[in-house]
Amino acid sequence: MQGAQRFDRIASVGMFEHVGHKNYRAYFDMARRCLRDDGLFLLHTIGKNRAGSGIDPWVEKYIFPNGALPSASEIAFYSEDDFVMEDWHNLGEDYDKTLMAWHERFEAAWPALKDRYGERFLQRVFTHAEQAKAARRPFTRAGTLAKRFAAKEAFSKAVGTGFKAGVYMKDIGVINAPSGAPTLALTGGAAARLAAITPAGHTAFVHLTLTDDHPWAQAFVVIEARAL
Repeated sequence: MQGAQRFDRIASVGMFEHVGHKNYRAYFDMARRCLRDDGLFLLHTIGKNRAGSGIDPWVEKYIFPNGALPSASEIAFYSEDDFVMEDWHNLGEDYDKTLMAWHERFEAAWPALKDRYGERFLQRVFTHAEQAKAARRPFTRAGTLAKRFAAKEAFSKAVGTGFKAGVYMKDIGVINAPSGAPTLALTGGAAARLAAITPAGHTAFVHLTLTDDHPWAQAFVVIEARAL
């Protein structure tokens, strides 16, 4: 359809993630050709915070294969020749209800799944020290692991890579300092990435805060560069 039919309204829901960056311009051009002069176009899509073609490898493999998530700046750039953006909504807070429903169903199904998937997931994601700590806390084991998973994700975002560019989950380990405060032990690609972004003549200090309030687990990572 090359604009032979024109419509008052067009809604694109859950499709833009499959368009791909190289096709964004053609996508918006087509939408404009199919609209009447006073028509309205609604674009609904999952997005990401930063521009670029990369997608988190874990999300690519397990959640959204072959997906290409746009950023706000990319949507604005590729649509500006065809459309005037009049409204923008972040629906993340509403989507939280869907995620919590998934969580509840996962928890209900986990007894039937854990023997098949549990050990493999633990070995892929958590260090031996993290698994041992969780095992010592049988009544809060899930929360202990969830906080450590959140810490890994927070660090990967703080260094600007996500779980890619050689930064793997198991390279980011949560340990306790002599004071008892949580901190990170970095190896492999995680340690290399931190060294690469640390300015010359400085030492990097990683500050980690963990908290949980069932069913939530949160982690905050701040990287400080101190002059030698």
